[in-house]
Amino acid sequence: MKEMVTLSKKKLSRLMVLNEIEVGRITGREAAELLALSLRHVRRILTAYRKEGAAALAHGSRGRRPHNALDRGDKVGSIEVGKRADIIVLDIPRHQQLPYWFGVNLVAKVVKNGVIIE
Repeated sequence: MKEMVTLSKKKLSRLMVLNEIEVGRITGREAAELLALSLRHVRRILTAYRKEGAAALAHGSRGRRPHNALDRGDKVGSIEVGKRADIIVLDIPRHQQLPYWFGVNLVAKVVKNGVIIE
């Protein structure tokens, strides 16, 4: 069974142009002009497309965790019991009014690392 691949609009247009090459409607040089790529690059992605199908157009790192990501989801990232928090509470009825109070100190409470600062 084949895996479902999600492509961006840009990659989908590349796929359509590669299909046009496959059926012989356009040449590689015409495809390069349409996609604003070099002929060499069109040949490279066409070779990968023939070997792997549409999945070849998706980036190889898709779905992987970045190598420089910090594993701190258990400590920060959302407001939950047991997680650190930096929050300010403003003395204003609606956040839409904030621009009208520019220059006025509206801070009612400050929470830094989960501790209320007076």
